[in-house]
Amino acid sequence: MRTANTEKTDIIFETRKKLAKLLNVDFPTSIIFSSNATDSLNTIIDGFLKEGDHVVSTAIEHNSVVRPLIRLRKERNVKISWVKSDCYGYIEPDEVINAVDENTKLVIVNHASNVTGTVQNVEKIG
Repeated sequence: MRTANTEKTDIIFETRKKLAKLLNVDFPTSIIFSSNATDSLNTIIDGFLKEGDHVVSTAIEHNSVVRPLIRLRKERNVKISWVKSDCYGYIEPDEVINAVDENTKLVIVNHASNVTGTVQNVEKIG
């Protein structure tokens, strides 16, 4: 006998499979859902960075990135390299690349800004 819960679980897994195919992800179970982008970013940043890790980000990131990074700098001694933008809101990809070191665990760059409309050259960053 199938329950409403089982049917919902099946729908969610089918959605994961379709998204995995669309995004070229090997394992559908690696796709997660959250309530919004801020929640997702906080979960990733908080779960990924450990004591003493290094992260590279930009000085023009959304608060959903900036606030957890600053908190982790205090709580876990996470080192942060902030890459500055030009007066138009663009960052130089080479500055991001040059900020990466052997302790860098995460690079966070907003690809397309909903505030300024800038689109960063993330392909060059890698």
